[in-house]
Amino acid sequence: MKRLGYLSVFATTLIWGFSFVSIKIVLEVFTPVGIVFFRYAIASLFFLFMMIKNKESFKLRKEDIFLLIASSLLGVVLYFYAESKGIDLLNASSASIILSLVPLVIMISNYFIHKERLSKTKTLAILASVLGVIILFVNDLSFTKESFIGYVFMILAVFLWAFYSESSSRLTKKYSELKTTSFQAFIALLIFAPLMLFQDINYSIVTLLHWMNILFLGLISSAIGFFLYVYSIKKIGATETGLFVNFIPAVTFLFGFIILDEQLQVNQILGGLIIIIAMTVSVIDDLKTKEKYSLELS
Repeated sequence: MKRLGYLSVFATTLIWGFSFVSIKIVLEVFTPVGIVFFRYAIASLFFLFMMIKNKESFKLRKEDIFLLIASSLLGVVLYFYAESKGIDLLNASSASIILSLVPLVIMISNYFIHKERLSKTKTLAILASVLGVIILFVNDLSFTKESFIGYVFMILAVFLWAFYSESSSRLTKKYSELKTTSFQAFIALLIFAPLMLFQDINYSIVTLLHWMNILFLGLISSAIGFFLYVYSIKKIGATETGLFVNFIPAVTFLFGFIILDEQLQVNQILGGLIIIIAMTVSVIDDLKTKEKYSLELS
């Protein structure tokens, strides 16, 4: 079963790596709110069809409704808004690099929430990641530059994503992955629908390419991608799933270079590599610790 979990999160990495490029393309004509609305309108239709097809129950326990709403409001609605704003102000590759900090935030939150200890390796990884972020920002340390604001939005997205992982992990202990992601999508759509009344979008300049990318973001990235991600969390855990987030920037850089002709600066490459390596080492250390602990118990 774990093999399916790894395959799922690997597929998610490819999907979300390309999604940064896709968002950059549709931002030519759509607002961030407009993008999230359309992608979740498509995702909600898909999830509704799948729930009916699989005869999934629509009932929820009263004690779980607040967490479900919070996971959707913070981990979906605000996350995707922050991500879209960040990508709008940065290039796709730079924005995706910031998401490499997700495992770091998850590990720190696990330390406080689940009392998981921080080893020397993890502590060094945290310090190295902070260094990587400083190097990444070295050319953008000005409150007057759009890129700095873009980084702020992406860092906010990191914390929101960490919350989504934690809340989804709790919810999938009681509900199926399909039911969890479906209700998160339904709530996100309800929140964004009224906001569309205030969006200034010129649909006359929207091309087939833009609609194809909207369809990709809605059906593949939001619906299938989130389902696979939550499935992976349930099968292999949030920490191991988080490891693969580190490799999204590599996928984004490849597609960004081929499709958008993006070029990264030396400090961005160096800072990004430090973050990715630090996070990878820290998660590997986490896996070894858990494996050792399991052997001691057996």
